[in-house]
Amino acid sequence: MSSSPARAGSCTSSAIARATTTSCVAPSAASFAGSPLAGLAAYAVAKGARDLSVGASLIAFTLLGERRAAALALLLGSVIPVVDGAIVLAWRGAHPGYLAIHWGTAVFCVALGALQLRRRT
Repeated sequence: MSSSPARAGSCTSSAIARATTTSCVAPSAASFAGSPLAGLAAYAVAKGARDLSVGASLIAFTLLGERRAAALALLLGSVIPVVDGAIVLAWRGAHPGYLAIHWGTAVFCVALGALQLRRRT
């Protein structure tokens, strides 16, 4: 893989797995959206925005008394930390601390969502 960013749409799944700070994925996506960020900085900002929006949705469901909607959002949203853990595993290898954070969060979301669905009232 060359050190210069590739054109948008020219990345393959194998290129994504090998991505670094000079990735063909994040810089082209960030440039396309007009962001001055590139590489892992663009990825981290997008990931943070995603996590904040999911958290805000859960807070809104809870405040509105939509317990079942919050439970389903937790259950369906547990895919996010599972995929994040898979990305860490593919990029960094088996680092127990990083994997425990992501996959532990997934287990917690599934357990909490299941408990909320089972709860009466």
